[in-house]
Amino acid sequence: MKGETGKKPRRRRRRATYNRNAGVRHLLAAYDLNQDELYGREKVKKDRTIFLEFCRYLRSLYPPEIRIAIVSIQGVSPAPAAWRRPVDPRW
Repeated sequence: MKGETGKKPRRRRRRATYNRNAGVRHLLAAYDLNQDELYGREKVKKDRTIFLEFCRYLRSLYPPEIRIAIVSIQGVSPAPAAWRRPVDPRW
């Protein structure tokens, strides 16, 4: 039976009482390893077009002959069609 082992009964979890009526903000950020510099933009919404806009901003920071690599942590990608490529049956 409960309570006979001498342990206190477990407290019920307190429900969150905050609301986000004013919305949320999203931070798109990039870190340049060579220059040790952080670039960022705050946006109201976050979708593929906003991500591509941020990628164009990053591209504008460097000359065209310099290659840049983008690593996405959130899983947002500029080419979602790559996720749906057909699988090669010979593999």
